Amino acid sequence: MHLSVVSSLDSQCREAAAARLGRTHRDSVVVLHDLLDGSIVLRRIFRNGQLVEQAQTALEHGCLSCTVRLDVVPTAERLAASGHDHIVLGLPPGVSVEMAVAELKRGLERPAVIDNAVLAIDLRAGRPYLGQAHAV
Repeated sequence: MHLSVVSSLDSQCREAAAARLGRTHRDSVVVLHDLLDGSIVLRRIFRNGQLVEQAQTALEHGCLSCTVRLDVVPTAERLAASGHDHIVLGLPPGVSVEMAVAELKRGLERPAVIDNAVLAIDLRAGRPYLGQAHAV
């Protein structure tokens, strides 16, 4: 299983980066996770740019780390088991790639190769902070 993991503070940047990565590999699936109000995780799965699955899951604790552990990791495992070789994981805004990769390594039952670990940013919005170590 090959994974590309996309993090961002902005869901639109994350979606654009994930979609672009999905187009670079044949037969990729792109999974976008969002943590909504009320501890609801919205999961959307795309193939060839088309929505093929959408689901909502209520989490008891509704935090970002629970979202990764209880939804992102099992979704990656399920998609790999169904034959998808390349999976692009668009993390909920605010989740660091480092934390997600650690959870994936700990929670996946099958070996995975992290092909890409991406932080997607909007340069127009982030320009004042670039170069300021305390803000990045």
